[in-house]
Amino acid sequence: MLPIELVMALTVGFVESLKQTVPIPKHWIWLVVLGIGAGLNAANAFAFGGDVIAAVRDGIIAAATASGVYGLAKAAIKGGGGDAGGR
Repeated sequence: MLPIELVMALTVGFVESLKQTVPIPKHWIWLVVLGIGAGLNAANAFAFGGDVIAAVRDGIIAAATASGVYGLAKAAIKGGGGDAGGR
């Protein structure tokens, strides 16, 4: 199977490009992130012969992690605010 880090990077990339092309309400973004992460990792497991159910679980965890890290880094680059902690 492909490494989970690749799935995380693809999830962030797909979500950002989707946000640029399709008007998604802000309160539904989290569901899109988890869905894309789970779907990509499930396809990864299916293509390379892994456990699809475990891959969906791992994809959800990886997508949530990638989304959190991306959000914190984005807030830090913009000059703080958000969940960056006010440091």
